[in-house]
Amino acid sequence: MKVRILSATVGILLLAGVVVLSMYYPFAWNIAIAILTGTAVHEAVTGTHCCRSKLIRQISVVYGASLSLLVLLRHGSLLIIAAATMLYIMAVFVIGMKQNDNVNFKQVSSVLSLTILIACTFLCITFVRQFEGLKMALLMVAIAWLTDTFALFSGMLFGKHKLSPVISPKKTVEGAVGGFIMCIALCMLGCWLYAEKVRGGEICIDLLNLGIVTAVCSVVSMIGDLSFSFVKRYYKIKDYGKIMPGHGGVLDRFDSVLFVAPVFLILCQYLPFVGEVVKCN
Repeated sequence: MKVRILSATVGILLLAGVVVLSMYYPFAWNIAIAILTGTAVHEAVTGTHCCRSKLIRQISVVYGASLSLLVLLRHGSLLIIAAATMLYIMAVFVIGMKQNDNVNFKQVSSVLSLTILIACTFLCITFVRQFEGLKMALLMVAIAWLTDTFALFSGMLFGKHKLSPVISPKKTVEGAVGGFIMCIALCMLGCWLYAEKVRGGEICIDLLNLGIVTAVCSVVSMIGDLSFSFVKRYYKIKDYGKIMPGHGGVLDRFDSVLFVAPVFLILCQYLPFVGEVVKCN
């Protein structure tokens, strides 16, 4: 547990450094996400041994890392990202057919699905930062990590009933409920304190919408965690990587965030809380 806490502390400090740097140089966020994406894709396609082709694994990492950087092009970036995705898919198939003695369709489909899933969900984190702002991006990450953290502690204290015995034996129903409740409570308290104490009441927080956003994303974060655990169990691996002692790899730490990102981005378009701030009269 000490190693886990120390590793988490180092990770939070690194995140804080990226946040501060991106306040002055917004492209720093894109670069950080590109590095995380490339690392996560490398962990997924290498750790699972889902594809024997080294060349396919290499271009998968390059493709994943490039998406957040392509956003910096601004004009026509979505079109370029779509084109890059199609080129990547075609390249994987061409290499797979060229190396058909060593690569089969199952390997091609596995590496494509994992890479595109990871790359596109990390891209959504970039979009949240770009379209909704840095504070919303941090809230999104906080929802996922608060759910995960308090699910762990709640499970340790009260856990009796297994949530998914085969996929993730250590997760419990009590842990999931505890993580869900604490996430909503802390996010609502934190946002209210920010609005009232830090901003002096200059902005209004719609607590109902905030509660809905947090509740939905908290559940989605647990689905994301279980989904990537499902992949690990299929390939019989404990962690995707070892870059974060006590936590595993980048993908082990961001698995829940990745599923939250696109859902949070969609909710931002329809709920007033996650749109433009409303000044109080």
